Amino acid sequence: MRFSWRWLLSFGFMGLSVAVCLLQPALLVNSASNPPSYQAQSVNPGTFNPSGKFALVKTLDDSEQGHISRVNDLAISPDGKVLISASRDKTIKLWNLETASLITTLSQDAKEIYSVAISPDGQTLASGSADETIKIWRLNLSQLAINSQIPVASLEFTKKAHDFGVSAVAISPDGQTIATASPDRRIKLWNLATLEEKEELKGHNSFVWDVAFSPDGRTLASASYDQTVRIWNLGRGFRKRELKGHESPVLCVAFSPDGLMLASASSNGTIKLWNPRTGQVISTLARHTSTVMSLQFSPDGQYLASGGADNVVKIWNPINGAVLETLRGHINPVTAVAFTPDGKTLVSGSADRTIKIWQRREN
Repeated sequence: MRFSWRWLLSFGFMGLSVAVCLLQPALLVNSASNPPSYQAQSVNPGTFNPSGKFALVKTLDDSEQGHISRVNDLAISPDGKVLISASRDKTIKLWNLETASLITTLSQDAKEIYSVAISPDGQTLASGSADETIKIWRLNLSQLAINSQIPVASLEFTKKAHDFGVSAVAISPDGQTIATASPDRRIKLWNLATLEEKEELKGHNSFVWDVAFSPDGRTLASASYDQTVRIWNLGRGFRKRELKGHESPVLCVAFSPDGLMLASASSNGTIKLWNPRTGQVISTLARHTSTVMSLQFSPDGQYLASGGADNVVKIWNPINGAVLETLRGHINPVTAVAFTPDGKTLVSGSADRTIKIWQRREN
């Protein structure tokens, strides 16, 4: 779903810094023996190009009761009406996407919040924090609650989950399982209803930055500083496949809506598209000039959005590798991207403390 917090984690654990990687220029892959590498198929490279596919319609910042520090992650409710943002400022904010207004602010964390995920039924929010815990919030996102003083969120569980901060949380498509990742090299699976640990997945040799469930919930993909992606078959004794090909730390992963493609991104500015069933690289996309920090496919699978430390969002055609558009406007790294379920709106969050809402133009 994203490389939200990953940029921030660079300055914490064990005194190790990923910042060096984040400053590396993009390595443009070009080898006749390798799968296709797309480098020069840029179309509509400006934010305000009238013919562009996405137009900026709103910026949420501190003047809109927004975050006062880096935005680390984003999630959107299943009905597309509520945006959830997590920040280094130790808060989670819930926004009404239809009015671009703040609904409420959740502030139960003593340290910054790295990751958020919402359940498929829209009733549960999970968050992962630098304080090594995961939190479960029960949501009431009814229109009545949003438009009144009825509490829209209540904290139900807090659980110490890892030996270092919780870098990523993901909720399975059936809403029964939470996956968490951490720089402690571990991935853990939890029962969403009870927050009891179900399984621990080991195999990565370094920090685990991100996790993503496949659309059918049968597999889990993970991204690591060890430069690999791993695919875990959850229903078959947790067997794993190791995907090698990146030449620098892998920071985020995302499945296509049909589950037939897996995107992964790394600190050298490249994105790889994989066949998750065979483990083969389909293509390598190399148009960002710095670290790719966040990824998400549109719900119809037509677009792949990526946010980078080069301060831009790129919209890709995942089939032919073309850059359809480059969205400019953030003045610091883009740490999170998220599409609404109808695919008509793209939201981006940044280290510049702002959230930008982009509207998809009708053809």
